[in-house]
Amino acid sequence: MPIVQTINRVLKYIIITVIVVWVTIYLVNYFLLQSPLNKVIKEDCRNQGLVALASFKHRIDYRVLVFDVRKIGKPGGPPAVFRALFQLSKELQDWKFEEVIIAYKGDDKFFLDGTVFEQLGVNYGHKGSRDMLLDVAQNLRFMNGDRVLTKAPGNYAALLQQELKSGSTQIEDSTNRILEKLTVQ
Repeated sequence: MPIVQTINRVLKYIIITVIVVWVTIYLVNYFLLQSPLNKVIKEDCRNQGLVALASFKHRIDYRVLVFDVRKIGKPGGPPAVFRALFQLSKELQDWKFEEVIIAYKGDDKFFLDGTVFEQLGVNYGHKGSRDMLLDVAQNLRFMNGDRVLTKAPGNYAALLQQELKSGSTQIEDSTNRILEKLTVQ
């Protein structure tokens, strides 16, 4: 009987330890990343309709931030994705991420180098949104490492670059079309 009790006691401790570790990982991700993202989405009414998650990669790799867009709704629409990303970079500008993954509904789509993300945070509020979008466009990569501006399907990459450089007033329409095409892939 003592062996059975010892095994039961050890199993209890293992289960409790696993639960405590899981809850700790969840809380660390929530308070360090998700809470700041919730704050930027809530504080800027232009971000309404955007649902996104922020976490460390695999919840434990603190060198990689995952910005996971779950829903792009009205009234914010696709521009809210970039706006929230810029605002989050401002909130987290003291973090030194190696990489920032942009996912859509849990599927990794793109990534930015961590230094680019950090620079977005430094520039937010000092640089125009068109210039910041151009910075992102020039540095955004597909998960295989190819640059989006050189490998985007159709003429979307050229359209984005042209729109961002031209100062067009139709930037939101172009952004909407480009995001819709790229998130489907």
